[in-house]
Amino acid sequence: MADVRINRLEIRLKGISFGDARSLADALGNELLRQLADQRDMLTNRRSVRLERITPGTFRVSGDQRVPDLQRMIAGSIVRSILDFGRN
Repeated sequence: MADVRINRLEIRLKGISFGDARSLADALGNELLRQLADQRDMLTNRRSVRLERITPGTFRVSGDQRVPDLQRMIAGSIVRSILDFGRN
């Protein structure tokens, strides 16, 4: 089983309310765990990956689904970075 440790996560949010930012932060961990659990390769191959920095870029969202969409996109970016780095 994989051991994933995130020592620090810094996200810059622009254009969303404090309440939406708090909701995003509160649920991001669960979304990240859900997406990591979907990666069978990570669960069966024991390895260590140390990433100093993940730069996900800019995500543009709008409408009522903004917070859940951001959660999925940010978590997806983190998971892809972990998987891509582990393949190199």
